[in-house]
Parts: sequence; structure tokens; C-alpha cells
Amino acid sequence: MPASKLARLITAKEANHLLFNDMARLLEGVLHMMEEPQQRQAAVLALKAVAVETCTIIPAERLGSTAAAALSAIRDAVVSEESSAADVDPVSSHHLVPAEFVAANEKFRNKIRRPLVTNSYDEVDAAFAELAAALESDLQPVVLEVRARQEGKAVRNKTEIVYDVHNNATWLKGTKTALSTVIGDDTALLIHPKDRNGKSADTRYSTWRVEEALFAYRRAAYQAEQVVAEQLRCLAGRLEGHLPELVGAAVFGMVVRALVGHVNEALRRRWTLPELGPEPATGESKFIEEIAASELAAVEVASAEEFDEALVAAAAAASSGGSDSQSGRGLWRVEGVWPYWMDGNAPSTVLNSVESDGMILLTGPNMAGKSTIARTLLAVALLANCGLYVPARWAAVPRFDAFMVRMGASDSPAAGKSAFAVEMSEAHTIIRDATAHSLVMVDELCKGTEVTVGTTLAAAILEELERTGCRGIFATHLHSLFALPLHLPSVTEMCMQIRQTPDGVKAPTWQIVPGRCFASLALETAADCHLAPHIIERAAALLEKGAWRVEDGAAGIRSSGQESEKNAVMLEAREGENQLEGSSAPQADPEAELSDNNSGRSIEQALEVLREVSYGMSEGGTADHGSAIHYGMIRAGQAPPPMVVGRACVYVVRYSKGWFYCGETDDLAGRVRSHRSRAAQRGAEIAFAALPSGSGGKSSARSLEAQMIRAVQAAGFPMRSVSDSRHKHFANRDTACSE
Repeated sequence: MPASKLARLITAKEANHLLFNDMARLLEGVLHMMEEPQQRQAAVLALKAVAVETCTIIPAERLGSTAAAALSAIRDAVVSEESSAADVDPVSSHHLVPAEFVAANEKFRNKIRRPLVTNSYDEVDAAFAELAAALESDLQPVVLEVRARQEGKAVRNKTEIVYDVHNNATWLKGTKTALSTVIGDDTALLIHPKDRNGKSADTRYSTWRVEEALFAYRRAAYQAEQVVAEQLRCLAGRLEGHLPELVGAAVFGMVVRALVGHVNEALRRRWTLPELGPEPATGESKFIEEIAASELAAVEVASAEEFDEALVAAAAAASSGGSDSQSGRGLWRVEGVWPYWMDGNAPSTVLNSVESDGMILLTGPNMAGKSTIARTLLAVALLANCGLYVPARWAAVPRFDAFMVRMGASDSPAAGKSAFAVEMSEAHTIIRDATAHSLVMVDELCKGTEVTVGTTLAAAILEELERTGCRGIFATHLHSLFALPLHLPSVTEMCMQIRQTPDGVKAPTWQIVPGRCFASLALETAADCHLAPHIIERAAALLEKGAWRVEDGAAGIRSSGQESEKNAVMLEAREGENQLEGSSAPQADPEAELSDNNSGRSIEQALEVLREVSYGMSEGGTADHGSAIHYGMIRAGQAPPPMVVGRACVYVVRYSKGWFYCGETDDLAGRVRSHRSRAAQRGAEIAFAALPSGSGGKSSARSLEAQMIRAVQAAGFPMRSVSDSRHKHFANRDTACSE
């Protein structure tokens, strides 16, 4: 029985006899558990869940006494569905009165016990007897005479007493021709009754006595129905004073039914009851236990917020002596575990065993089961902390104060956040709230951004989780993370195992084992998902030509070429393949630990090169073209002139350490602010060329940018990046400098 429905109907005094009977069965079950010695302990424990759900702490004794009183009140007033034949009050019956007519008017029967509504029931019985007598004396003789005259003849329309459902009446149905054979032309003995709209029912007949009897019966039945409804409202009013306990009983019944259903299904699936570790000193359970075990009356909290505040206060009091201690965390070991949605006894189901006292750094190929093992262990921990069976052969699970999960990534347009921003928001929440007693599951964090920064962010977050002391799984494909100098003393490295089949194909075993696995099986997964073969072949060729190879080494992770000296995350390509296509190449960082470049190149020299390149792109390199492009320099502390607003620009930046960078933009002011956003770059100087309107816009700027990068690189300028120099295809290139 939904607790919200019970509370609403009792408060509004709209509860019917069916709800009261359901409530009675519920209360009988509550009393049985309270009175049965073997079940009482389980009942007391279930009341903890009731307290959290209802924000009302109800001692077991109070719940039992209230249930007994409410059950007695219901049984004294409401007719039980299990009542004996002697207690059943049958509806009125007569062979001339259609049963459907009686059923439609006597719906009040068998709802309230007759002793409470004797007078009303007696009036209904008397009115029904008069109606039956009227039909028997006025209409039955006509019916019998007509049938006698029509005997042996084919009759299309029978003459009979019928129930008119639309008008809630019992009338004689027949044709005027058939009736005239009995009463002749004198039809004054019969009348056409009025229907519910006040119009004459021309195909129906009755008498004044029958009409008066019908009216009296319907009125008596209506009054009896009102008396029964009033009795139900009075019963609801008597029970309203015990509403907190009744709502608690409804929630209690829901909890118990869920537990019974869970146990039955778990035993059928051969799940096991885990060993649950010691409870952390949060004070919350102690707070509930002390009040639930007290002899006070039910304590109702005004709102869920006040109840939560009470729990928080109790937790703060219990943890005031230092809550960061990891002592008493309990063992976390699971043997023979399988995904809860699978059949653990099926031969195809793979069983796993895991033990950890901290975070698990999990690697493995695509479709090898990383997310599945994380969900499985999360389900085991959650079920165990609820005192339920788990899908495992044996399990010892600590008590967790929180379960935090970050799996999957999607953007949030309504919140104005990209998928990566959502990831970072969730990571912030986890780091803020996690404790040494929390379980944290993180799956493929930072996959929504550039791999280098994503790897370093993931590494820093993993270090922070390790310092927190929480337990869980950190699954990742960012294998360069292993090359970083991380401090992870309590992190266990595990991976999803793969094996090589006799025909040389690598395939996952879905077993979690200690170690690392850097195989991705991405191409195999793409093929299994029916990606076009020529696409997979092209990807394999690109992989063979320029991919970074990561493999285990005695001193950490090494590429098959030399390890990058600048950043351990950036692993060099294979020897002879050190030029990566497009923007995938490693870029220098002006704020990195680089020595000052003493090339002596100045921003003025860069501006001259910019002029020469732009003149060379014009048709014939005339002076007219040179005057169409606006050149300028932006010294340290200066801002771009207003005339560049909205114009495509190519610019060269000289950083304070002597490094140069060339780019293109149609928002030069914004790009200058971006380059100067860090303290070490505030002295950066910029030379620029603002292209004239109508000269090809951004495509012309990109063409000039590519040629400019090649020119300054050839002239010996130390460049931060040269990746954009490989751009070759631009729209309107021939007209880029035609003005």
C-alpha cells in the first residue's frame, strides 16, 4: 500500500472499504512480525529504514500498540473480505426485479457492518418489498396474459419487465399492438413513465403504484449509501490521529515485502549473504537506534530538512574527535563475483575475485569489461551495505558512507556545459565529498578533452582520491598516465586480461587480474560493430605509420622511440616518424621549463618578414597591394587599434623568452588578451597584418599564416609551433591579396 496514498485518503476522509481492508491486512502482518520472536529483530531493524524514509522515528512498541488499536477499529466497522457467510449481507432479490437494477442501487452492501446502519438497511428492505409487490400485482398479470396469447407464434418483440440502465428504472417493455390484445383500447391502466430528461418513454409502460415504489426504493438506497459513506468518513477520522504510525506501517510493509522478494530471488539465483564490516563512527545509525529504542512516543519531525539536520548534527558530534582516520574500515574482498544481471550458474558466466584497500587503477581494451566490473563491484557494495544478498560466492564488504559514480559523458546544454565541463563538475563534487569511507567509481575520466591535458588532469584527480583514502575503481584508456611521476602508494594496478586465440586474434577473457594492459583492441571492436572494412584498413595503416607505441619498461612506460624530454605524457613517435600530421604534434609551451632563447630575433624583424610574405602573395607584388593591408605592432601594455575590429588578421607573437608564435584570427583584441593571460606572457609583443575587407577573409588569412610560418622558420626564428604551416587548401586563395 503506497504510504502517500494512505495519508492522502485518510486525511481527506475519502478512504473506501477496500483501502481499509488492505490496511487491516497490512496491520495484521505488522503485528505478526512484532509478536513473532524470530521476526521481531528483523522488524526492529526495518524500522531504521522507515525512520529515514518517513522522517518519523517510531519505536517498535508504539507501532505494535497502534497497529492493534487501528486493526480493531477497522474490523469492528468494515466488513472483511474474509468474513463468513453469516456476516455477509446479501443484496435484495426477487424474480420480477432485474438483478442488474438491484446491483446498481445496492452498492453500499457489505462495506459497513449492518449493526452500525440497521435503520437504513431496514428502510431499503421495506422499500424493495413494496416494489416487488407492485410489480407482481400491476405488471406481472399483463406479461403473463400477453405471453399466453402469443404462445406458438413467432414474436419479434417480447413483452417483459426490463431494467432501463439509462433511467435506473424497472419498466414493462412491449408494443401497443401486443398490449391491446389484453387490455383492449382502454390503456389507461398503464402509463408511459418519464425518463431522466422528463420526456415520455413511449416504448415503456408502468403504473402509478410501480412508479411510487421505484421512487421510494431509489431514495432509500441513496440514503443508505450516504450513511455508509459517513461511517467510512468517521472511521477515517478516528484513525487520523494515528496517521504517523499508519504511514510508518505502510512503509514498513513496503520494506518487508521488498526484503522477502529479494531473499526469494537471491536464493533462486544462488547469491550469498556478505560479511559486513564495522560501522564507521558517523553517529547517524546510533542516533536512530537510540531514539527508536526509547520508550518515548513517536517523534515526528516537521520536515525532511529538519530530520537531515538532526542526522548531520549527530554525525558531527560523533566525528568531532577526528574523522579522517581510516581505522576500522573493514575488509573489501569479493570472490567469485559476477554481473548481477547474469546467471551466475551458467557455464558462459565469468567469475572474478577482487581485493583492495584503496583505489584500483584499471586498464584494458575496449569491450573487455572495465565498466562491467566497476558496476558489478558497485552493486555488491551497495547491496551489502543494505544488508542484502550479493551476486558472489563469498564477499566481505566494508560499510561505506557514500557511493559516488562517474560513468559516461554527455553535455548539458541547459546548464551551458560541454561534456568535459560536466565531467569536471562531477569530479569536483566527488573530490569535495569523498571520505576515507566512500566508494568511488570513475570510468574514463577526461576523455572529452585533448589527451595530454586530459592525462595530467586524470592523474592529479587520481592522486587526490588516493590522498582521501577512499576505495573504488579508476578505469582509464589514458596509458600515458603511467609515465608520470605519481605518488600512489595505496593504488592497486589491475587490468582486464586478453588472450591470443590459435588463429592469432587477441580477445578479452573478461577476467580482472593484477598488472597493466595497454592493448585497446579498438580496430577489432570497430570491425565487430560492422564499420566499413576500408575505414578500418586505413586506420590500421595510419597506426602503423605514426602511432605512439607504449610498452612496459623496467623504469616505467617507454615509447618505442625516445621518451619526450619535455613532458613524460608526450611519447615520441617511432624513429623516423617524428613528424605527426596536423595538430597532433607535441607543441612547445612558452611557460614550460625552457631556457631563454638567445637568437636575437626581434618583433621588428618578424614584421618585415610578414610584409615580404604578404607582398609575395599579391599579383605581381605591387605597391598598391601593400597599401591595402594595414601593418602594425602592439608593444607590451598596448592594445590593438580599433581599425582591426572585424577584419581577418595574421599576427606574430614574440614571448619574453624569445620564442615566436604565428597565428590568424578575426578577433585580434581577444587573441592578444589570450596570449597575455599568464604572468610570464604579459610582456609579449605582437606584429600584425590586417587584411582588407573583401580579400577572402579567413581563408586568405590562413593561407598567409601558413606561408608566414614557413618563412619565419626558414629565417631561423625559434617557433613555439609550426603545425599550421602544413595547411595547403584554402578557398579564394588567388584573390587573398588582390586589392
